[in-house]
Amino acid sequence: MNLNMSPYLSFDGRCEEALRFYAELMGGEMGAVMRYADAPEDSCMPEGMAPSPDAVMHAEVNMPWGLMMGADSPFHEKPQGISLTLAADSIADAERLYEALKEGGEVKMPLEQTFFALRFAAVVDRFGIPWQIYHGEEMAS
Repeated sequence: MNLNMSPYLSFDGRCEEALRFYAELMGGEMGAVMRYADAPEDSCMPEGMAPSPDAVMHAEVNMPWGLMMGADSPFHEKPQGISLTLAADSIADAERLYEALKEGGEVKMPLEQTFFALRFAAVVDRFGIPWQIYHGEEMAS
């Protein structure tokens, strides 16, 4: 069986800004961006549930590691019980990712050496997405 897993992130009105930030930070390229205004009038969206017409109904970023998708969801809730994990190739890359993702966000655990990684950090970025960043030669395989 050949499976691929892609994160689908939910935002409260900042989807396009977030995905463009992630694309630039992680070497990705923006793909399709569909807005609620693009949906046909007879779509399945219940009356009054759609965010503003300019909000993102679906967007994709082609990342070096695969596909990342997202939307401005009328059912948006902050993620709980999950983090996106970035395995950095070097300490310098871990530091670069950490500095960018913590800006305007919340540091849960600062980037530092641990017993299980040369560098590890946990942050919630300014868009409300939780991230773990690590660099560890033993764990990278």
